[in-house]
Amino acid sequence: MTRASYHTLLSLDRYAQIMGINPAHFSGAAHSSLFPSSGQCNDVWRQFNWQGGHIVGREDIAEAIMGAEADLAEFLGYWPAPKFISREVHPFPRHYRRDMFDVGLNSRYDRKSIRTKWAKVISAGRRNLQVIGAATKAVELIYDLALQTATITLPTPAGITAASEYQIKTYFDGTQTPEWEIRPPISVEIGANVVIIFHAWQLIEPALQLAFPTADPFQAIDLTDINNFVDVVDVYREYADYTQHSVEFYWEPRYTSGCPVCNGAGCVACQHTVQCGCLYVRDVHQGIVVPTPAEYDTDEEVWNDQAFDLCYAPDMLRFWYYAGDISDEFLNGYTTDPLSHFWAEIIAWMATARLYRPFCSCVNLNAYITQLQMDVTRSEAEGPAFTVSESDLDNPFGTRKGEVLAWRRVSKLAEKRGKVAVI
Repeated sequence: MTRASYHTLLSLDRYAQIMGINPAHFSGAAHSSLFPSSGQCNDVWRQFNWQGGHIVGREDIAEAIMGAEADLAEFLGYWPAPKFISREVHPFPRHYRRDMFDVGLNSRYDRKSIRTKWAKVISAGRRNLQVIGAATKAVELIYDLALQTATITLPTPAGITAASEYQIKTYFDGTQTPEWEIRPPISVEIGANVVIIFHAWQLIEPALQLAFPTADPFQAIDLTDINNFVDVVDVYREYADYTQHSVEFYWEPRYTSGCPVCNGAGCVACQHTVQCGCLYVRDVHQGIVVPTPAEYDTDEEVWNDQAFDLCYAPDMLRFWYYAGDISDEFLNGYTTDPLSHFWAEIIAWMATARLYRPFCSCVNLNAYITQLQMDVTRSEAEGPAFTVSESDLDNPFGTRKGEVLAWRRVSKLAEKRGKVAVI
């Protein structure tokens, strides 16, 4: 199961792949003849640590991944993979004389631009979903348990083309939120039908993985029992909807000469004047966008420019946009995951280094985990000592080896946002 309480850019299944963890065991499943829970790497994972006592659970890993991604994004100024940003608030650029009002234009008489919090802006717009359909077991959803694959086949709706492959998302039945997405698929193809292939263990019934422990011994989920896999999944096209407004302008209530104040009704107080509009991107990499008051024409499918409702620049703005880095492999259609291996490995190192409970797995993996979790500041008397540069010790991620390895890669190779003037 890919589901966790936290939505992460690095999926749990891909984390297992990077760390060399048996993918079926990581999903809580096994069988005596197919991915048997015997030999050196024989431990089956639980979703929560309280289901298995002292060992780390998948939820612990998801939480550590989320924290690593946030720290990485704060340092870089952009997310390592695309992410929808909602309701981001900014003050509107003011005239250099604070007592003056202006009409929201710069010295070239272009509309003023604003730098978003996150760079690498892909497009303005809000997250929206177009229904492709529900796939039912033995009809549109076919399991091949010998090959451990699940194939979804649904008719292609109007408006969806081969170029939409990267937007196709599959969710557990009745869910639409990112943490319930089943990912990554093995492949997605669009023709007369939308055809999506997953590993079967990615579609194990979530209720089995979330089950409370009982007095009975823990049992791995049987990979050969068709009843252990979900009956229905929902498929959507997820996209940045530019037909909805992607910016809101806010004006503070102000006293005017027309407002009665002596024993009158008074002015409207504690309520902003709000106007909607659209964004366009002026600089993708720096995250510089231009908020524009506008109205959407549904017939022509365009935004029509408008003047500010109050004839002067607003005080505050709120944005919706889609931003983040995208791997070259994804852009060229070689993978279904936009997160590059470069960033995925860094996130996995950082997340693993920050986990304190022991892993349930084989000796080789635990040796690797121990290395990533080693604190490089320890003295020789406390165990193995390291020769570490001052810059490595002073990095913003931490002093465990996985964090230092991440810093070495990021500090030398990652692009940072430059300091630019907003005009």
